[in-house]
Amino acid sequence: MLLLVGGVVIVIQSALIGVVVKLSYDSSLEARTHEMQLMAQTISKSLSDFGQQQVMLVRGVAKAPRLKDFLLSGTGEEGAATFLSVMSQASSDVNTLYLFDRQGKQVITRAQGKEGKLNDLAHREYVQAALAGKEGFSAAPT
Repeated sequence: MLLLVGGVVIVIQSALIGVVVKLSYDSSLEARTHEMQLMAQTISKSLSDFGQQQVMLVRGVAKAPRLKDFLLSGTGEEGAATFLSVMSQASSDVNTLYLFDRQGKQVITRAQGKEGKLNDLAHREYVQAALAGKEGFSAAPT
């Protein structure tokens, strides 16, 4: 009889331990899932803010009178190139700047202040979008 009572006690204790472990695991999993969701939201917001800052920088560069004058008149290339050289070194996040003509051909390229190879990227989707007055973003480095 004593053996039977002891066996029942062990079974009940084992069941209770199993229930406690399961509830603890479920609670821990739920808390970790919530933490991961918060972290993903924070990273998403940070990336969005970072992207907006870079867009503002590039838009500011694009509105520079020196660049507009060069594109409209064809004169002042050295000044436009110097401006892009300086601006390509102004941020560690945006280090290459291109100036395109109305046909989508690069007329000035600066990477970390140095002159780069000019390419005809008129066929690229983001260049076509920019030429149409829309925002265009490249999916891969050029």
